[in-house]
Amino acid sequence: MLKRRDFLGNCAAGATALLAPAGLLAATGETNLSLKEKFQSLLNQGFRCLDQESGAVKLELIEVRDGPAATGLEQFSLVFQTGEGKLKTGLHEIYHPRTGLALYHISPSDSVAGRYTTNFSLFA
Repeated sequence: MLKRRDFLGNCAAGATALLAPAGLLAATGETNLSLKEKFQSLLNQGFRCLDQESGAVKLELIEVRDGPAATGLEQFSLVFQTGEGKLKTGLHEIYHPRTGLALYHISPSDSVAGRYTTNFSLFA
């Protein structure tokens, strides 16, 4: 059985997955591009992660990876690199001038220090 705190955390992550892409669509004004294509246009650009423990941490979007192919879904992952601080797995506020402030669930890489990923699975 789920604890209330776990349930609320899962709900917050789900709401974030729905709202973050909407903010990017509105901010870029490029409605004919997929969300993945919009993020590809931001490759090698700086983002700012606002973490309660580490303060502001600079991230660079270094890769947009294809996710598994599935009919009716747009699936991909973003890979960020940082040389500053260490972020824990969880929801983080991420800012970019073109996208504004949004919540993303990021996880540290298991294989490369200073790299973090966030995954998207959106209805197409």
